[in-house]
Amino acid sequence: MSFGQQPEIPPTNQSDKLFFRPGEAAKATGLCRNFIFGAMAEGALLSVKVGRARLIAREDLLKFVNSHREVA
Repeated sequence: MSFGQQPEIPPTNQSDKLFFRPGEAAKATGLCRNFIFGAMAEGALLSVKVGRARLIAREDLLKFVNSHREVA
């Protein structure tokens, strides 16, 4: 790295994230955004509000998805 260059920041892997925005949670799970927002409104999917952003903890997203798994 020469003088004046910014160090490279490696891209963030989705699995490394601690919190997801609803759209990111939908993309990560394959569910539609409306389903994610509906689950948050019902209280089935926990979320927190930070400033104007609504965030879903990775742990809560995993719990939600695992609670909806069916044995085929």
